[in-house]
Amino acid sequence: MCVDPQKVGYWTSANDLEVEGRWVWDYPSDNVVLYTDWHMGEPNNNWYNTSR
Repeated sequence: MCVDPQKVGYWTSANDLEVEGRWVWDYPSDNVVLYTDWHMGEPNNNWYNTSR
């Protein structure tokens, strides 16, 4: 089975729950995400919608 990555969301456990735009591993955590080569507009929480 081939999965289209454009139709599937992935969660790496990185989040910016505490401070918007400050990405960390796990929650709560001071382990800041060091990766910076994101595609334009990423990371985002487009796939996560709390109003559902």
